[in-house]
Amino acid sequence: QEIQQQLLRNMEYNAANVGGDNKGKPKDPYKEIAVNNALRKKARDIQECYNGFLKTNPPKTDGFVEIDWNILEDGRVKKAELVNSDLMNDSLNQCILKIIGAIEFPPPPTGQQTYMTYKYNFKMDPELKDKK
Repeated sequence: QEIQQQLLRNMEYNAANVGGDNKGKPKDPYKEIAVNNALRKKARDIQECYNGFLKTNPPKTDGFVEIDWNILEDGRVKKAELVNSDLMNDSLNQCILKIIGAIEFPPPPTGQQTYMTYKYNFKMDPELKDKK
């Protein structure tokens, strides 16, 4: 199926918030490596959320979904929530939140809760747009 063939091509990760910021703050290796790798392992599941969204033939197919959550001392997720989205589709947003909420991250090396924010950027394959 054409939508399935675009797996991972539609998603671009915005890792800027994962590793550090642009204000000279040092990057956090835990977030940059451990958390980012855990998120990448779920990329196909997130892609499936987006594929399901595309099947509804939305008027707007390209956009972002930004979420935040806390990683508890044992690596479990505490309360993943939607921060912002320009693809205001409840099914898409809830699908992503469910996946993030179920991830078991490596425990933070500080032994304390760690705040995370992550922005998924979605873009429909141009070849599929032409077939719409």
